[in-house]
Amino acid sequence: MSVRPLRIFYPSAAELLTDYRPHGEGLIAWNLLSRLAARGHHVVACVGALDVSGPVPFEVVEVGRRQRFESLEPFARLRVVEDVFRQRGGARAFDAAHWLFPPNRDEIAFASAGELPFFYGPHSPAWPEGSGRQRRLGDVVRVLVRPLLRRRYRSTLRAATAVFVSVPEAARELPRDVASRVQVIPFGVDAERFTPTSLPPAASALYVGSLARRKGVRTLLQALARLDPCPRLVIAGTGPELEPLRRLAGELGLDHCVDWLGSVPHENVPELLHQTWLLCVPSIGEPFGMVILEAMASGRAVVAGDGPGPRFLVDAGRGGLLVGGGDVDALARALRELLADPARIEAMGRHNRAKVERDLSWQRVVGRLETAYTAAAEARPR
Repeated sequence: MSVRPLRIFYPSAAELLTDYRPHGEGLIAWNLLSRLAARGHHVVACVGALDVSGPVPFEVVEVGRRQRFESLEPFARLRVVEDVFRQRGGARAFDAAHWLFPPNRDEIAFASAGELPFFYGPHSPAWPEGSGRQRRLGDVVRVLVRPLLRRRYRSTLRAATAVFVSVPEAARELPRDVASRVQVIPFGVDAERFTPTSLPPAASALYVGSLARRKGVRTLLQALARLDPCPRLVIAGTGPELEPLRRLAGELGLDHCVDWLGSVPHENVPELLHQTWLLCVPSIGEPFGMVILEAMASGRAVVAGDGPGPRFLVDAGRGGLLVGGGDVDALARALRELLADPARIEAMGRHNRAKVERDLSWQRVVGRLETAYTAAAEARPR
C-alpha cells in the first residue's frame, strides 16, 4: 500500500504537550505527532497547554481551561474543539481524526466522529482502586453529569474505525460492542536515543519515576535491606513519598546504599541507564511503564511488579523477572538472583533490545498508525 501525505486532526492530543518533561502523555504525544509530521503528514493537534524547548513541526491549538466549574469542562472543551475542526474545513478537509489522550477517562466525545475515519487511543488500563488517586474539585457534580458523559463516550466509540489499546488487558475496560475494532498498538521508544552499552563494573539497580505509594518504592527498599552485600540503588524522581522513604532507608540501614537524585531531566535518563545493571519498577498494577521501554532499548534487564504493562513488555525469564506487587520476599529473591549473574543480565538486555527493534521503537509504532490511517482514508467513500 502506497503511503500518501495525510491530513490528521487530533481533538485531544494531551493536556500538556511537551518535548522534554519526563514521560507522561505529553511526551508520548510529542514523539508520535512530530514523527508523523516528519513523514510528510499535516497534523493539527488540540492540546490543553504547550511547553516545548524548540519549534513545533505541526499545527498546535492550545485549548486551555474553558470553564471555572471543572465538572462542565468536558462540554466546554468539546465545543471549542468542534469549532477548531470546522474552521479548518471539517470532515472534507481531513483524512482522519484521532482522539489520542482524553483529559479524563470515559470523557471522549467528538460529534464529527461519524463523518470521517475516527480513531481512539491507545487506551491504557486504569491503576488499581485505592492506588492513590486524588479526588478533584467538581467530583460531586461530575457524578450527576456522568450518565450524559458516558452516553457520549459510548456513542463516540461506536463511531470509531478502530480503538487502540496500549496493552491487551486494556481491552477489558472498553464496551463490548467495540471489541471487534480493538487493535493493540503500544507506545514507542526512541531507539536512537536509548542505545545499549556494556555493563558498568559494580552491581547496581535503578529506579526512575514518581515517588508515590502505588509505585512500590517502599517495597524496593525493604527488599534491598535483605540483600548482603547491599548493592547500589539509584533513585531518580520525587513525589509525596520522598521524605517518608528517606526515613525508611535510614531505619533499614541503607543510607550507604541508596543515592537519591531527585527530579532528573528526561534527557539524562539514557546516561542513568548506562550506569546501571538493571531497572527495577516495583509498581503495584503499572498500566504501561515508559521507563521499562527505555531500559529495554538501552539493553538492560528489568525487574518489575507484575502489572498489565510489565506483563506485556517484559518477556519473563528472557528479558527480566516479574514479581507480585508488594511482595518483598519475591522482589529480594529476584534482585539477588540477577545481580549475582551479570552474564544473564547481559543476555536479557540483548533480548530486550532485539524486541524493541522488532516491535516497540517509535519507527515501528508510527508506521503501524500510518498504515491504519492510510487504509481507512483510502476505503473512505468520496
